[in-house]
Amino acid sequence: MKQFLLVTILIAVGSITSFTNQRRILATWYHTTGTIVHRDYPTAAMNGVPMYSKFEVTNTSNNKSCIVTITDRMRKDKLNNIDLSYSAFGLIEDHRKGVTTVIVSKFNEL
Repeated sequence: MKQFLLVTILIAVGSITSFTNQRRILATWYHTTGTIVHRDYPTAAMNGVPMYSKFEVTNTSNNKSCIVTITDRMRKDKLNNIDLSYSAFGLIEDHRKGVTTVIVSKFNEL
């Protein structure tokens, strides 16, 4: 029983920390004036992926998308969310909505 539990935990942790294809998650936006996470740059906060990696974020309701750079982390209880900068969220959704469902996929530069 202990081995089964350990394998289950390792699989769960592996799925959180490894990003293979794409995920459907909730996106929110935040207002900040920091130097790395600035409201005018297409940045985001996300857990379980390498810092400064790039992702394409596509809104599932209107198919608008943007490319963001991960420059921050979220609270530990927000594993299946992404926090977009003000400008990045504005490219895919109206700020007044505040939250939207997106598909996040790894962006590979040529």
